Amino acid sequence: MAIHDVHRSPRDATSLTPAEAMEALGISRSTLNRYVAAGVLEPRRLPSGHRRFDSQAVEAILARGESWEPEQ
Repeated sequence: MAIHDVHRSPRDATSLTPAEAMEALGISRSTLNRYVAAGVLEPRRLPSGHRRFDSQAVEAILARGESWEPEQ
C-alpha cells in the first residue's frame, strides 16, 4: 500500500499516527512497537504524550519492499 493511499489526518501532512503508520506498513500494533524498540522507526512525542511517525521514514521502509523482523 502506498502512503498516499492511507487515510491521514489533515492536521500534519508530514507525520502519521500509529494507526496510519500501521495501515501504511500493513503491520500490527505489536509489530510497530517492535520496530520502535529496535530503532527501525523513531516516534516523535507530542506534548500530550501521543506518538507520531515521520511519513518519510515509513516511505523508506515501504521503498525497501521488504518486511523487517527483529531478531528474537
